[in-house]
Amino acid sequence: MSSPWTCGHGRSEKTGPITNWAEPATDIAELVEHLKLGGAVGAGHSMGGHILVQIAAQNPRAFKRLLLIDPVIMAPEMYAGRPFWPPGTEHPVARRRNAWASWQEMFAAFKTRNPYSLWQPKVLEDYCRYGLQSAAKGGFELACPPAVEASIYMGSLGTDIYEAVRKVSAPVTILRAKERVAGPRDQLDFSASPTWPQLASVFQHARDVHLKDLTHFIPMQDPSLVARLIADESAQS
Repeated sequence: MSSPWTCGHGRSEKTGPITNWAEPATDIAELVEHLKLGGAVGAGHSMGGHILVQIAAQNPRAFKRLLLIDPVIMAPEMYAGRPFWPPGTEHPVARRRNAWASWQEMFAAFKTRNPYSLWQPKVLEDYCRYGLQSAAKGGFELACPPAVEASIYMGSLGTDIYEAVRKVSAPVTILRAKERVAGPRDQLDFSASPTWPQLASVFQHARDVHLKDLTHFIPMQDPSLVARLIADESAQS
């Protein structure tokens, strides 16, 4: 599971800002319960990794192992009540272009732009095809409104995840991308890893895999690697 299934993304309802990541976790936890998942392999990228940990802590029977792909789980001291973005200021993501004539136009604009230029072309094509929806006045707009996306970034420290981390009993593999150069609070470098390097030591059973040649967008750069790790039952050995 990953963040595009949460409210505000894709074809879901656009009910306003998401200021606490416990909100989308609640939505997906209800889906897990509805499907009566048991012994599943859980995989979550970025915000999806954070959400997956919350659910696995609440429902230990749901997952037999977890693959956290560069999860947005920062150092424990970051969750000390400080906002990740200054209150009352606009996050740059809120100013994303939100009007497109077609997905092809979006693809042409993104394919040479970092970090999208590093993605597998077919992955970027899917991102553009399915990341847009018809706009009321014609043309297309982002399926996740820029203001909603910005609120998600601004709320990344709204849920202290470490109580949940300690409760997870399933084996965990953590994939970490290249580390930040300017420090963990430089959230404008979207290509660098937001994951605390010592995160594996807090889980009951976890291993850390540092992919220093890949960016935060591991599934977009190397989807075959992620697919192998999801399918590989011996990934924890």
